[in-house]
Amino acid sequence: MLSARQIADDLGVSVSTVTRAFNPGANVAPRTRERVLSHAKTLGYSPNVFASTLNTQRTRIATIFISDFYNPFFAEALVTLTEELQNAGFSVMLFHIAPGRTAEETLPEAMRYRPEFIVVMTATVTFQRAIASAGAGPHLIFFNRYVPDTQTFSVTCDNRLGGRELADFLLSTGHKRMAYVCGTPRATTSIDRGRGFSERCAAAGLKVLEDNGADSFSYENGRAAARRLLARDPQIDAIFCANDLMAIGLIDGLTFDLGIKVPEQISVVGFDDVAMAGWPSHSLTTYRHPTRRMAQATVELIKEIDVNPSLTPVAVRVPGQLVPRQTHIDRSAAGGKPGQPTRKRGQQR
Repeated sequence: MLSARQIADDLGVSVSTVTRAFNPGANVAPRTRERVLSHAKTLGYSPNVFASTLNTQRTRIATIFISDFYNPFFAEALVTLTEELQNAGFSVMLFHIAPGRTAEETLPEAMRYRPEFIVVMTATVTFQRAIASAGAGPHLIFFNRYVPDTQTFSVTCDNRLGGRELADFLLSTGHKRMAYVCGTPRATTSIDRGRGFSERCAAAGLKVLEDNGADSFSYENGRAAARRLLARDPQIDAIFCANDLMAIGLIDGLTFDLGIKVPEQISVVGFDDVAMAGWPSHSLTTYRHPTRRMAQATVELIKEIDVNPSLTPVAVRVPGQLVPRQTHIDRSAAGGKPGQPTRKRGQQR
């Protein structure tokens, strides 16, 4: 097998220079890095990660915990987060948290690989609390979640702001009787989105009808919520779902189960802007999750912790963007055409 020593001898540089050239964050002259990488590629050399770990006592492994693979948001976010971590020089190790698995079962398994960071993308509220209090050696960062009343790092969308902006949008388009489908009731995303939405409606003198009957952010729960809400108030004119998957399920419930036209009779808005939300078959009015910026903020946080391991935990909130499409109607516009989206100045698809 080729060694770093052979590359170093061929180019007349030190072994440490060869090692640093393969580390994206290491201090090495650009021309020297280019020479080392080019020569290594010609010879078919790649560094021995395990040997490097023994020498530096650093694995450069980031472990990601995830559970909601059925939700397209997390599949899309996982790709983005993995790209950003790999660009920063980390190897990514994925652990799927199956239903019923506990932090006590999962954490020791992950720790065998000595990760430098653990990123929790999702999992049950109980799992999140357990791992936040586990005292794991690697730095723990919550992505798209945070655990209230704990000292942990977190990077989330500004969900409360998103809820407020969706409320403002529906209020400005003449909606008067609104409802909110929260998904997982105790998830911070559900709580914050609903809180922002309800607060803004309350300021306008309107009370939001909340549906807490779901136990997950699934299509099936969104579809079932349609029947529950209309049984409680047949005069609803707008429904906000805490994520796009539930919103799509709710639209199908209204359309196919109850014979209600969207948006002519009821406007529906979601949250996340997953890829399928923009498909012509759905064309969902929603709030775009700033996934790329959140992933970049996570990597920046990791870099700060690398420099200062005693950094005080912070909660980073990144604003998203309203995306008007075809599932709402402007009820305040006289003679407004059903299904035609309204757009304020500065808003983009």
